Amino acid sequence: MPEQGKRLDGQPFEEFDFGDGDDYIIRYHPRVDAERQVPQDFDQAWYDDRKQRGAFGQVPEEESFLRKWLYFEQDEADDAEWGPIRLIGRGGYGIVGLWQKRNDQNQIVDELILKQSKYNEATTNVEATEADPAAYPRQLTEAVIHRDINSQYPGVSPQLREYKFICDDRRGQTGRYRFYLEYCPYGSLYRLSRLYRCWDTYLPEVFIWHLFHSLAKACEALRDAPPYDSRAIKEEYLEIVHLEDLFCLHLDWKPDNVLLGYPHGGEEYPSVLLNDYGLSLYSAYHDSEELRVWNPTETWWRGTRSHKPTDTTQEQAHFGSNWEIPPDGGWVRTHDAIRRPHDWYGAAQERETDNFGSGGDVIFDHALNIYGAGQTIFDLVTLRGSPKHLSQIRAKTLERYRRNGNHQISHVHTKTPGVYSSRLRHLIRRCLDPDPANRPSQLELMDQTRRGLRLAIKRAKRHGNYPPKVYYRGHEINDMPLGDAGFQPSRKEFRGLIEHAFTDPDEPMLKLPAAKYGGFPAGWSTANWKTLYSQRNPHDRWFNGLDNAAVAARAPQTPPPPSSNGSSHDSDDSSDDNDDNNNNGGGGGGGGGNLQGQGQGTKTAQQNPKKLQFAVQNGNLVIAP
Repeated sequence: MPEQGKRLDGQPFEEFDFGDGDDYIIRYHPRVDAERQVPQDFDQAWYDDRKQRGAFGQVPEEESFLRKWLYFEQDEADDAEWGPIRLIGRGGYGIVGLWQKRNDQNQIVDELILKQSKYNEATTNVEATEADPAAYPRQLTEAVIHRDINSQYPGVSPQLREYKFICDDRRGQTGRYRFYLEYCPYGSLYRLSRLYRCWDTYLPEVFIWHLFHSLAKACEALRDAPPYDSRAIKEEYLEIVHLEDLFCLHLDWKPDNVLLGYPHGGEEYPSVLLNDYGLSLYSAYHDSEELRVWNPTETWWRGTRSHKPTDTTQEQAHFGSNWEIPPDGGWVRTHDAIRRPHDWYGAAQERETDNFGSGGDVIFDHALNIYGAGQTIFDLVTLRGSPKHLSQIRAKTLERYRRNGNHQISHVHTKTPGVYSSRLRHLIRRCLDPDPANRPSQLELMDQTRRGLRLAIKRAKRHGNYPPKVYYRGHEINDMPLGDAGFQPSRKEFRGLIEHAFTDPDEPMLKLPAAKYGGFPAGWSTANWKTLYSQRNPHDRWFNGLDNAAVAARAPQTPPPPSSNGSSHDSDDSSDDNDDNNNNGGGGGGGGGNLQGQGQGTKTAQQNPKKLQFAVQNGNLVIAP
């Protein structure tokens, strides 16, 4: 079984280093624009199957991304051994795809995720996104912080295996930022939560505590000081504060950004990995003008609106913006002198003026990370249909806030009462406290989640149910019985889980429970732009054309001489396993090897060639019965 932080052969990933100068930049030459061609580079049958399954997306840009050269290996011949598997995602962050490398037995020997975003000299704000545009041009702060977390706290985030910038023109005015990341085969917490909602079933409490404690460890990594040589530390910081006073604000906590990877060694459940440091920055709790340029001025706007902590949300959504005295104690003026409503920035400026001399404006600290971990778990335990659920139910008035016990919510409710322990629900609510000072400290969060996990395991063992089954691999949730939570079915569940371009095309098609979704049109359970299959794709064929049938065809046509003792013999193709100079590492024979939940299968799956038994009868070699 593969482990998190290791290659499929069991060797740990090599620690990534940016190198000297601009070694990470690939200068322009024609190959950076080239796409791999069919049938010269891609086998026609393999390519047609990938297209039919929808693995290459719906629009030409997505297919073009997967047909470009990977540029992961230094040697072009080694790089050519990598083949694209499927599109993983696309959004404001860029585009993401899965690549694999296989041996001559068609077994997966390596795999990675490529995340790519575009650069344009005219439109990209490098001061906001790059660590040091002058010293290290085209080196994103996101990549630097991700690498820092990997080096100090392995197992908290997917391993960043390589980072490069590809110039798309000779002057470097346009290009592509590229992250080469460890593959997390079990998707995101968001997808897992959507599947369990469809099946009207809550996740087991042991698993929720496993998630919570893993996120507490991620918070610990963020709270720790960065490496002394981190390129994401602003020079002016160390003139004001000590290195150990710095911490990282992630600023984009949500279930979409928490991935499930291969388990850590000896663990039952998948690893829980915090991803996407695109909005993150290093900061310190210090009320100096130099630091305030970044915190709070450059921090207000960062984050996903539905998951922003109460202390950073913008004007209308700002928790307490309609009150004279909001939860953190500062005076907020929501209108100017002639009663025109302020936008969030105007309100913040007025607040700073009104509170001059009393400590200045708010400075965001590690409590933001605590809130982010709490809201992520809140989404997993409530399984509500909208990511805006918390913002919709929170207190909108000071009276309601007081009735809730000086809190935005009164309790952490589940549709089915009594699903989770009061210990778990109380800790989540504390993390969501509007007043940062009332949230658990980092030490307390680690202690409480460790204790909660231990007690949940003890209860499960006492009831003979440890470890509770969690259906997170591929589409094995098809085998889970429908629960009784009673969530309403929705059209968007068909779109997001079946029709979506990023659904794994090699998994058996998802079959939403008929008892719940049987009233919807049958056509919604299929997609009109790709073919869905009921069986896992065995991936007998690889992108360079080698497959099991080809290996069998290359076997010697003349059987070996019979042995003198008349015993039977197994036919063996091993004598024909020589390297094929016309193919770049694709292999035959192995029937898919280490698939590990990626799901693989063709419509008319090719069968592995049957091994024949030979025997000697009357001096002749015949096929044994």
